[in-house]
Amino acid sequence: DISGFGGGLNAGIKEKVFHLLLDTTKMVDY
Repeated sequence: DISGFGGGLNAGIKEKVFHLLLDTTKMVDY
């Protein structure tokens, strides 16, 4: 299902961005 694939893809991108923000925060903290 293309819509399901798109939803999974968007969720993956959001997760990557979320972790990237966490890593950036850690760099600032330390």
